[in-house]
Amino acid sequence: MRGLIGTIIVGAIALATLPAAAQQVCGERSAILDQLKREFNETPAGKGLASNGAVVEFLSSAAGTWTMLVTFPSGATCLLAAGDNWRDQQPARVAERAT
Repeated sequence: MRGLIGTIIVGAIALATLPAAAQQVCGERSAILDQLKREFNETPAGKGLASNGAVVEFLSSAAGTWTMLVTFPSGATCLLAAGDNWRDQQPARVAERAT
């Protein structure tokens, strides 16, 4: 789980530091979600809150496509990454400490 959180944070930071010409596609969150559902049949797979207040979301499809989005406190939603071969993974269990 820490690896996933680290990946999310690094992705959000990377987007925030890109020059304007290299930034990802951004738009209204509902329009982006509708398009990803319509074109790739992607639905929410997980999300988290970054320290800067941004919401980072993963969407995935049964076909294995996935998209990573970030929605900033300003309301702007941007695509961070997309790909294939998404695999759901159960969180690792944390061993209980002996008391």
